[in-house]
Amino acid sequence: MVQQARGDQAPHSRQAHGFRERGSGAGRVDPLPNQIMLKNVLQRLVQLLKRHRDITFEKTHERAPISIILTTLAAKSYAEAALGNEYESEFDLLRDVIAGCQNTSGRA
Repeated sequence: MVQQARGDQAPHSRQAHGFRERGSGAGRVDPLPNQIMLKNVLQRLVQLLKRHRDITFEKTHERAPISIILTTLAAKSYAEAALGNEYESEFDLLRDVIAGCQNTSGRA
């Protein structure tokens, strides 16, 4: 059996699938934007809230709030706290967000 050389590929080659060879019409690549540390604060907060829930409802799992509820409350509170406010530390922001979650959870 004779195999085709790499340069003599059948019509199902890379170019047939719409890929271009290196150097032919390559576009400009922009660098990724700097990531903001506050995004990680929200992720850690949600993680802490879920852990708190797991410990609090250890014996009554069926009564525990589902993850989407915790995530939604944290995200809404975070957005309210982060808009227009400046914090000296991540801890200060976390305290504000948690206080906001407590205020939000009582609303109908």
